[in-house]
Amino acid sequence: RVMGMRSCDSRCLFSGSKGEVCCIEPLRAPPDFRDHPITHYSLLAMASLTKILVIGLKPSLKVWMTFPYSKSDPSSVPQLAWQFVPVQKTVNPILAFCKGDTVHFLLVKKEETGTIHVIKQRQLHLSCDIISLSWINNRTLVLVDSHEKLQVVDRPSQEILETLDLEQVQLVYNSRHFKSLATGGNVSQALALVGEKACYQSVSSYAGQIVYLGTKSAHIMALRNWRERIDCLLKQEHFVEALSLAWSFHEGTAKAVVGLFGDPVKRKGVVGDKMVEILFQFAEHALKKCPEQGKIQVMEQHFQDVVPVLLDYCLLLQRA
Repeated sequence: RVMGMRSCDSRCLFSGSKGEVCCIEPLRAPPDFRDHPITHYSLLAMASLTKILVIGLKPSLKVWMTFPYSKSDPSSVPQLAWQFVPVQKTVNPILAFCKGDTVHFLLVKKEETGTIHVIKQRQLHLSCDIISLSWINNRTLVLVDSHEKLQVVDRPSQEILETLDLEQVQLVYNSRHFKSLATGGNVSQALALVGEKACYQSVSSYAGQIVYLGTKSAHIMALRNWRERIDCLLKQEHFVEALSLAWSFHEGTAKAVVGLFGDPVKRKGVVGDKMVEILFQFAEHALKKCPEQGKIQVMEQHFQDVVPVLLDYCLLLQRA
């Protein structure tokens, strides 16, 4: 290379005639994982119209894996998303990718020999055409389908936790760019077709939040933390549901949990204190809502609906 002049080394990885690259996603390490051994390879995932490539840029350019798509609608948009995930007492990056209705997961880890291993994980099958794919934490994915329905999915159980209509967002699409209208449309028909649903530059995730760019405003989506989820039920006076949700936090069985300690002892202590507050609120609410007139059977039924619940959770918490 000549000093003082810009230069580069190039290498052909595949022919664009077999499908242009639509999406490139580098593995970005959060502050806690800056020293993770996998970061020394500067991994890069690339999605073309026909396959996925996992590439290492350091110490020299190397293709670690290629993965062809299964059959899908030609207009389906390739999607990529990295996330560091704890697996069997170690934390390694997982690449989620899709083209159509099936999300694939690839676990990437470094062996002691220095070799990078890419291991296929369990797939996630959905009944929709996915146009946006994002991790919001290491257990939860947020998807948007071609009908602009947002779906929050728990990866371990593959359960859809919540669905939200994004129609009012008026999501911005990249159709003009993919059709290359500014340069006379010099792109393949396949790329132009994908552009009808492409919204790569309109969705960005960072630190547990996802930003969606609409035609008139930007919208930020985030998961409620565990306290906010309980308080939301309490505001609606759904005390039984709030206690049930809190107990799932206490036992570590809740999904898409944000803001709780990982240590079981600390988690149970904090959630237990919150449950005691709910029990007092529930008892006070029951006394205020007690029927003042009518048959004694009505009052008996009212307290029969409340007292057993209070006693059950007191016994579960071993508090009286």
